[in-house]
Amino acid sequence: MADGGNIEKLEENWKTTFEALKVAVSGFNLVLQTVERNALPMADALVHFKAPMLFVRAAEQEFDSDETRVQTGEVITTVFFDIAAAVVAESYQAVGTELNKLKEDIFKKAMEDQQRGGLVQSTTLVSISAPSDVALPTQGAGFIVARFKNVYSCPEGEL
Repeated sequence: MADGGNIEKLEENWKTTFEALKVAVSGFNLVLQTVERNALPMADALVHFKAPMLFVRAAEQEFDSDETRVQTGEVITTVFFDIAAAVVAESYQAVGTELNKLKEDIFKKAMEDQQRGGLVQSTTLVSISAPSDVALPTQGAGFIVARFKNVYSCPEGEL
């Protein structure tokens, strides 16, 4: 498993990537009001932060996270990151429209630099979903979670 320092650097890189969308950017749909790391649960975040909002955090390393030693003495490590984002709109239909725009923006921005500033070898979208089992405190709110996989290698013993 990756050490905390590498995960910390990657998490900061993800945050910086999406902070670029806090101003209007040609080719993107929404301007984010909030971009944070390791945020509160989304239901709490909607009370404390302004939407549209986005939160970055290292995900529980539940699958495909074992290090694989290769013949060159390198260690290949997989780390997962969740990008949770929320919107607030006046109607259910408008929430759906805004969430679709947000999905598009998240994917497009994440894939602009698939090496995360040279920190990883690849970035892959694993899943993107709109959890329905979370009660949100704000009427007209909706959120999505995008899970990305980063793969990187380093010399054995330097994790």
